[in-house]
Amino acid sequence: MNMFIESYNAVAAVFGKKFTSHKCKKNTKIDWPNGFGVYVVWKISSSNDELIYVGMTGKFKKDIGGGYAINEGKFSKRKDRYTPYFFQEVQKDTFSFRFGPKHSKGSIQSESRLEIDAYRESIPYENLRVDFFTFSSNVEENYGYTPSLLEAELLAKYLIENKTLPPANFEI
Repeated sequence: MNMFIESYNAVAAVFGKKFTSHKCKKNTKIDWPNGFGVYVVWKISSSNDELIYVGMTGKFKKDIGGGYAINEGKFSKRKDRYTPYFFQEVQKDTFSFRFGPKHSKGSIQSESRLEIDAYRESIPYENLRVDFFTFSSNVEENYGYTPSLLEAELLAKYLIENKTLPPANFEI
């Protein structure tokens, strides 16, 4: 087993019940958990699953009173993105995770997101798994992590081991 997978599994074990995995099904929408955190997209294969994307939603911000608050980011809002990736759940018989947008201008990509060639890559839902690390708004309940820290750690470890980022990630 490679070092990244060992590290990933160790973090998943630390999160316990706050870590869930969703095996996507053909033409069935993703059941996004409530809340915010880190989500990890995998392409499933018979040999080894391939990491495709690591992302996060929800950020801690300074509160007016001097403490902290969580912004409006939620897992469920990820389904509405169309760049740099798109969870295509609009056209029947083509549910897929698509990435590598054809157009650099967001408004043009939004208009063309359902076209066959709107993205460089497409993975059908039946070949996809999405893992979720769910966070609490109480920072003391997050095992020493914030969503941005966990996302950066996973991407950094992947980069160090593989000398590249996952296919749908373009930066850390």
